[in-house]
Amino acid sequence: MKKKKILIAVGVVAVLATGGASAYWLGSQSESEQASTSTTSNTTMPQGGPGGDMNAVDGSTDTDAKAGEVITDLTAPARGHGFDGTLDSEDDLDALLATAWGDGGLDLHRGHQPIENILTVFLGIDHAQLHVYMEEQNMSLAAVAEELGYDPENLIDSLTNSFEEYVQQGIDNGVLTESEAEEFRKDIREQFSNRVNWDGNE
Repeated sequence: MKKKKILIAVGVVAVLATGGASAYWLGSQSESEQASTSTTSNTTMPQGGPGGDMNAVDGSTDTDAKAGEVITDLTAPARGHGFDGTLDSEDDLDALLATAWGDGGLDLHRGHQPIENILTVFLGIDHAQLHVYMEEQNMSLAAVAEELGYDPENLIDSLTNSFEEYVQQGIDNGVLTESEAEEFRKDIREQFSNRVNWDGNE
């Protein structure tokens, strides 16, 4: 009888130990799952694609304009050739014109990043598709626009309009007078016209 009691006691201890271990494991699993869920729900994904936030001067494509139409409400990032996004010196005038013309060392597309949002909206195709036209088929921006059924002049106007914010900065910062700004707009359009129609030959 005494032996039987001892065996029963051992069995109870074993069950309690096993149950305790199971309870501990379940508790640990619950905490782990909760931590995982918390980490996932608190992770904030960047908005606006690669590079995160896309505001007006950082590549927004938020416009009512449709592909092929003249865009009037978007600003190109325009970073490059020493231009930092704020026109507050005479050096910035040359830098902005150089950015409009682009870098001939980068082949036909001349470096799309400073104006990529405008090209994407106007042409209605993504950057990779544009590279197929320009790099594999050796087409100028004008030729791509025409291939898609759009007027290249509308693209030139859209690109020119996308630099208007910087012209206004020049006026506000005392770099340009109103009359000088008008001439500067013409210079910008000329550079964009050269760029859009450039076939790879200087």
